[in-house]
Amino acid sequence: MRTTGGVAALLLLATLTACGADEEPRDDSSATASSSTASSSSGTTSGEPTATASTSSATADGLTTPGSRLLVGEAATVPLVSPRGGTQVGVAEVVVTGIEPVPADDLAGTEVDEGQAVHVLRATLTVVELAPDAGPLQPTVDLNGAVDGGPLGKTSSADADALGCGPLDLDEDTAPGTVLEMCVTAVSDPDAQVDATWAPAGSAYAFRTGAPVVWAG
Repeated sequence: MRTTGGVAALLLLATLTACGADEEPRDDSSATASSSTASSSSGTTSGEPTATASTSSATADGLTTPGSRLLVGEAATVPLVSPRGGTQVGVAEVVVTGIEPVPADDLAGTEVDEGQAVHVLRATLTVVELAPDAGPLQPTVDLNGAVDGGPLGKTSSADADALGCGPLDLDEDTAPGTVLEMCVTAVSDPDAQVDATWAPAGSAYAFRTGAPVVWAG
């Protein structure tokens, strides 16, 4: 009986060993490959161009945030500011529609210094609201050219008139919804990249004490 029990034990051990040998090890390579593929497909390929876009937001009162950067053709909701004390007396929607270099030949006979360039900044202004006591306003004073964040000078009023850029006058009788075309001039060095800005003096959009809305040239 002892011999029979020993043989049975040996046979059982041999059977278990054979079963263990037949089981192949788990292959995790496919899972690893799937994980790597998913990771690489969800990532961003280096060297892809980044889309250029404007950076704009609105304040609590619905105005475009000072310092916003827009593209030509995009609208900003901006304050109309009285030249008397810098108080806001209205709101307008302004769209800069063009920043156009003036051909050098067209500057012959003007007061522009030789070697200087002139750009015409064109915009559409839609009156949203005006206070009853708004008084006379000239929004063309607040539309300015700039280079690298610094304001540019304008041509003389006579030269601006010759280029079709006279002053634009508003007052409390200008009805909301009125759409007006305006343009101003900007004098710069010949190779400068000229932007358009909305920068009423004495406001949060002023050049030195605030941050203008900028339309990139």
